[in-house]
Amino acid sequence: MFTCQPEGGHAVPSTGPPEPLAEWLSPPFEPTIRDGRLFARGAGDNKGQIFAQIAGARAWLAAAGRLPINVKFLVEGEEETGSPHLASFVRDQRELLAADLVYTSDGPVFDDAHPQIVYGVRGLVYVELRARGANHDLHSGNWGGIAPNPAWTLVHLLATMLDADNTVTIPGFYDAVRPLSPAARAAIERIPLDQRRALRELGLERLPPPPAVPYFDRLMARPTLNIAGFSSGYGGEGSKTVLPATALVKMDMRLVPDQQPDDIFAKVVAHVRRHAPEVDVWRLGSMEPSFTPLEHPYAECIRRAVATGFGRPPLDVPLLGGSLPDAVFTKILGLPSFLVPYANADERNHAPNENIEVARVFKGIRTAAALLAYLADTGPIPPTPARGEQAVP
Repeated sequence: MFTCQPEGGHAVPSTGPPEPLAEWLSPPFEPTIRDGRLFARGAGDNKGQIFAQIAGARAWLAAAGRLPINVKFLVEGEEETGSPHLASFVRDQRELLAADLVYTSDGPVFDDAHPQIVYGVRGLVYVELRARGANHDLHSGNWGGIAPNPAWTLVHLLATMLDADNTVTIPGFYDAVRPLSPAARAAIERIPLDQRRALRELGLERLPPPPAVPYFDRLMARPTLNIAGFSSGYGGEGSKTVLPATALVKMDMRLVPDQQPDDIFAKVVAHVRRHAPEVDVWRLGSMEPSFTPLEHPYAECIRRAVATGFGRPPLDVPLLGGSLPDAVFTKILGLPSFLVPYANADERNHAPNENIEVARVFKGIRTAAALLAYLADTGPIPPTPARGEQAVP
């Protein structure tokens, strides 16, 4: 078995170019306002939200001539490829980036009626499994039963990784999973959800096993093992009796606090070595999970600002199902970090006709401006005692 981590070790698939261009109703790089929405590639993810933060500070400068607190903007353009250089930059620039908290806006809300504050993100490990049989594709009649089929090699291997109840069976996979705190559990239970409608919009009737696990627990409290792609043999029209020479599977694992990508990757490698030693394992990317407690003293400032900007109190969302490089702030700098998405639920990020509602941009600007005022009123809060590059407790 061969294991490899490409240079940098963090590259994950990018959102790529704006194709298919034919599905855009207006050119993707010519911002256009229609029906109260700004349409453009990156309008919601994430140029519009970055602009709202800057405009909130600019409003203070225009009205008062100065900001009420010191503000540092960090705009990073590699998030869609796994932020391969952000961690090293943050480590090298600790003094430049010294702060009391981190505030980010990215992604859509669950429901346009409810603004929200997100306190953490799931981590990620992205791997590729490669199996090889003969040195070229073979006729399945002439060679079936003689030459090994690498597609079946991977199918059997995958079957040892996840059971019918969707429990990951890689030894030690769940060892470091942190249970939800009482505050996080209470917050999850307050998130409104029409589960039947949410599933119906996807053409689904029910959740996969185990049926007893609630909807948001699946996104925030449980790690996952996902097959992102499987390719082997012939997939065109009609039939071709081929015994493939190669097979490839791409997999992503979403991690929850306190799982570590290096540890999980090592366990995957050990599992593959045990069950299919001829399979090569490539590590294509990773991000650490990150979490800030809902009880953090700065959380109340954020709640007040969002309520001021959006006109109603926000929902507390303990953990985002997806992954962002938030751990560079919570673990390297030891700072609390808060994510407040401004974009509408149907922003169509990564897709044709990406958009952001103009009204929500202005609400984001008001939120950013209000936050500076509330933080100034609160003043500095003593940091949590340093624990090196560890999660904020």
